[in-house]
Amino acid sequence: MTGPAAAGPVPLPRRHVDESEYRVWVDAHVPHLPARWERMGAYRRFVERWPNLEAWFEQPLPVRLGFVGEGMRSNGRTDSHRASGYLVYLSMVQGVGLDFDFLLGRKYARLLDRRSGSTGLGVDLALLEQWVARPNWATPRPRPGTV
Repeated sequence: MTGPAAAGPVPLPRRHVDESEYRVWVDAHVPHLPARWERMGAYRRFVERWPNLEAWFEQPLPVRLGFVGEGMRSNGRTDSHRASGYLVYLSMVQGVGLDFDFLLGRKYARLLDRRSGSTGLGVDLALLEQWVARPNWATPRPRPGTV
């Protein structure tokens, strides 16, 4: 088979969402007011620095991770690092794909952790916790014939 149908699904365009749309989501999923302010400030700084989201994706990994090309803030974080919540929102809610190099480089370890103030980013945390609590889930077992 040839033609456009054989090429597979067309990726979604990677573009920013309006501030008002992101604010509605932040207000619904980020429980603490100071954290909301930080998220919105990080959103504004990131969109101001990278008005074209495709241009951000075209940058080398160290730039996208915020290791070069930006000034460090007093806590050692760059604007790209602080925009992590927005980038996760774009990925999980808007369907904008983040590459594995970026995901592994950023180490999103606490996105669904209630101790960090998360409400699950729209994920059903009770269902997730049921799956994690299943017997044998966390117990590694050798495959048959390997021992």
